[in-house]
Amino acid sequence: MRPPTHDQIMHAVYDAIAEFNETQPPEQPLATLPHTVLVGGSGQLDSVGFVMLVVTIEEKVEQLLGRPISVIDIVMTAEGDELTVASLAKCLAQLLDPAA
Repeated sequence: MRPPTHDQIMHAVYDAIAEFNETQPPEQPLATLPHTVLVGGSGQLDSVGFVMLVVTIEEKVEQLLGRPISVIDIVMTAEGDELTVASLAKCLAQLLDPAA
């Protein structure tokens, strides 16, 4: 099975954000944009919200892959002060296809 493309991973993350937003107050949705900060100084999520989002992202990526994956490992090893949707998708793509 071929690894998913960056676009497929971005789509899975966006789906997870949309699902996450359904559980949150409507006045503060998390934007489905590449530059949305998930972790870091300008992030909107508290620790519980972040964990909920990570679990949802893992579920969506697992559906895409057909096997489990740990997104929290990627978050913990990400470089820089902030982790955005785009940087998470890039890290996932590199993890799933090191040749990319």
